[in-house]
Amino acid sequence: MGALFGRSRQEAADARPLEDLLDEMHDLRLTLAVDLTAAAGAADAGANDVARDIHHGLLPVIKALMTTAANPVPIKSALNAMGFSAGPFRLPLVALADDQLKSVMKTIRDAGEYITFAKAGVKVA
Repeated sequence: MGALFGRSRQEAADARPLEDLLDEMHDLRLTLAVDLTAAAGAADAGANDVARDIHHGLLPVIKALMTTAANPVPIKSALNAMGFSAGPFRLPLVALADDQLKSVMKTIRDAGEYITFAKAGVKVA
């Protein structure tokens, strides 16, 4: 099976190139890392109020992504909803229920300035 990672040959052939998916994941990871790095930098500089503000702004998103369902379900569901191709779930994992996904996406939307995307056209709806 090797490089197919449990997929049929047709599924592997139809899949987006791995490089495209990794680029999108890298953009998202860098964006979140910038906010977390800003919080750490503010704390290191003694700007505890700024660090606390960033932390409190991101905390609801972290909680939603880590407690709504077993990982990686909330993260992959949110990425798929935003237009990133995080791919399907393999059993026993299943996508979030509609109400759960709406709740997670609302939390991400409500984070406002704390969640930004390097790539234009990302939808947080």
